[in-house]
Amino acid sequence: MTILDGIEDAVKKINDKAIKLDTIFNESSTSNNDQEIKSLLQSIKKQNQDILTVLDDINKKIIATKPCDQIFVANKQIDNPIGDNINATTPSKDISNFSNKRRSPNSTLYKRRKEISDKHSSEIENFNLAMKEAPESVSEVYYEYENKLKKQVQDFEKKYGKGQLSRISKIRTLQRRGALTSEINKYALSQNITTEQAIAFFQNIIVEKNKSVPWLYSNLAKVLNEYEI
Repeated sequence: MTILDGIEDAVKKINDKAIKLDTIFNESSTSNNDQEIKSLLQSIKKQNQDILTVLDDINKKIIATKPCDQIFVANKQIDNPIGDNINATTPSKDISNFSNKRRSPNSTLYKRRKEISDKHSSEIENFNLAMKEAPESVSEVYYEYENKLKKQVQDFEKKYGKGQLSRISKIRTLQRRGALTSEINKYALSQNITTEQAIAFFQNIIVEKNKSVPWLYSNLAKVLNEYEI
């Protein structure tokens, strides 16, 4: 809706109310109602008339200006009744198909990614993270991820691209251990304690419940909720 449409709509609504007030005023003037009520109704009617006058003046000024400019944004047309105040004279670049072009099979980026994927497909699928199969403590998971796994992931993404990480065989285990490591760091920061103390806190959870380390990172969301972490 343009500003002009909005003013016209406001005028119509106020006009409708003004007509109703006229009816009430006329009825009250022929009855024996208190003079104070009649005075109040007359005051409201006057206010309506003043508002209508102001809006009508604004309406006339807008109509008197040059025809509405048009702004084109992402292939959608928007009226600009104000004129050049928002630099509407130069249409903006149409970016509606930008994301589609990037994903198009004919785009250079798409072809490049596909070439990398096809060329290293076997290497990616057989890529083996140097990750301990059955960690015995939370500390072991934490320091392995921080000191070894992060570097392996960085090297992998540098060679094959971030989009290929989901294709490695141990991605779920990697993500779960990464999540546990992240929560240990967050807990240490929120409680103003050392990393070692935070690790000990999570270690005590699996001792208390007589569970394994893999159980902890596989059920991390449930544990965080239970201990209100």
